Amino acid sequence: MSELGPEATDDAIVAYAESEGMAVITTDVKDFADRDATVPVFVAPQDMTGGAVRAAVARVEALPFDPAETDPIWLSAL
Repeated sequence: MSELGPEATDDAIVAYAESEGMAVITTDVKDFADRDATVPVFVAPQDMTGGAVRAAVARVEALPFDPAETDPIWLSAL
């Protein structure tokens, strides 16, 4: 996120996403796997392609629940 810069902390990233109503999509499986946030947090392992990430997000969007109300979602599981 250019607004935060490359050295932004995990907390700053989540706070920014929450203030802007954005979801977080990250490859940082260590720090974001158990993150508690009021916006959806999607964890995508680095070996997932862009197409696989888009397909997984589309499947999440089709589900009848609010992903912000769950624990972080591992996109590789979808």
